[in-house]
Amino acid sequence: MRCSLPDGDLAAIIETAVTEKLARTREVPAAVKRAVSARDEDRCRYTNAHRNQCSARVRLEYHRGQRSPWAGTTRPALSL
Repeated sequence: MRCSLPDGDLAAIIETAVTEKLARTREVPAAVKRAVSARDEDRCRYTNAHRNQCSARVRLEYHRGQRSPWAGTTRPALSL
C-alpha cells in the first residue's frame, strides 16, 4: 500500500483498506458459484407474475436472496 499512497495520508490508507476488505468479503467462493450454476442449470431464475422463467444463459449475475420462514416458502440464499 505504501507504493500506491506514498504520502502516508492516514485517511486515504484507512479508506483503501476498508474498501479492499469489503470487496473481498462480498465475493462468492468459486465452489459455491459452481454449485449454484449446476443447481440452476446455468439459467436465470427470475420468474414473472405469469410464472414465465427468464431464458437468459449468458452474462448472469449472482444474487443473494433472503430466506423467508413465513408462508412456508424459502428462497435460495444465492441464485443466478
